[in-house]
Amino acid sequence: EDAHLAAKLLGITLTHRGKANGNPIPMAGVPYHSAEGYLARLVKAGRTVAICEQVGEVTGKGPVERKVVRILTPGTLTDDALLTSYQSSNLVALCIHQNQIGFALLDLSAGIFKVQQQDYKPEQLPIELARLMPSEILIDEDLVDPNIIEQIKKHLDCPVTKRPNVDFNLNNAQKTLCDQFSVSTLSGFGLDPLPLAKAAAAALIHYAKET
Repeated sequence: EDAHLAAKLLGITLTHRGKANGNPIPMAGVPYHSAEGYLARLVKAGRTVAICEQVGEVTGKGPVERKVVRILTPGTLTDDALLTSYQSSNLVALCIHQNQIGFALLDLSAGIFKVQQQDYKPEQLPIELARLMPSEILIDEDLVDPNIIEQIKKHLDCPVTKRPNVDFNLNNAQKTLCDQFSVSTLSGFGLDPLPLAKAAAAALIHYAKET
């Protein structure tokens, strides 16, 4: 399936090598020296790319061991080779609870980290998100209404990634942020009255560490 998708998105030839259960195994590849350009195109298309490298010795018996060494997503790019001069890589998370919404933005390439919390007005959500110019949006997989996801995708051309509820946990957010910034309190950041913004920020940190 991945080979078919890559061939379609990148306009490269789909080939086959060997068989599995009597069916040809599809393959699609690009030259190593031009990989960055193709990686940029995949990420621009909203795809997450896992980069694997060989870690085992070639013995001639069975497949060589490989390990995922890097994951590229639209919101966590830092490489200049994968970013255009006018492009930022804004990873945005949102946390909604009752009539309030918290936003957090992280641009790893520029070292920018912002948060805000405000009244939640569903009809204003696409406008608020558009102002943040997100490359990727993180949402709580358990708490977000499917209509919200449809609304975001309708107005914004960026992937929406569902994340575990534990990443947005209000009780754990304080510790996650304090550990990240090596502080004992967040008072100096002005975050104490913004629990949903803290939860969104914690979700960003969890995701950035994974990728």
